[in-house]
Amino acid sequence: MTEKREEEIQALLQRRNELEESLKALPYTGTTEIKTTGKRRYIYVRKLTDGKLTTTYIGRYSDELLKEVRGITAEGKAIRKELRHIALLLNRLDGSGEPDSTAVL
Repeated sequence: MTEKREEEIQALLQRRNELEESLKALPYTGTTEIKTTGKRRYIYVRKLTDGKLTTTYIGRYSDELLKEVRGITAEGKAIRKELRHIALLLNRLDGSGEPDSTAVL
């Protein structure tokens, strides 16, 4: 393995670790859902945990809370997308050779 490839792999592994820590630090991840009971609305976050769909109560509906929750869940989605991309790059570097020129972090 060339020194350049080893440096690229180390940089990708470091970035992966940073992203995983950022994902763990988020208070919740998943999909935002609004449920109505009577005349009141409530905000929940749904996600798949160990193969099971879970729902977490966030709070009573308000535009500000919904905006905050959606911002956090969007951040989690972006982090997971970048983690998938890093996994793809690591597989390419570790296996058949250099990543193709279209792969960008």
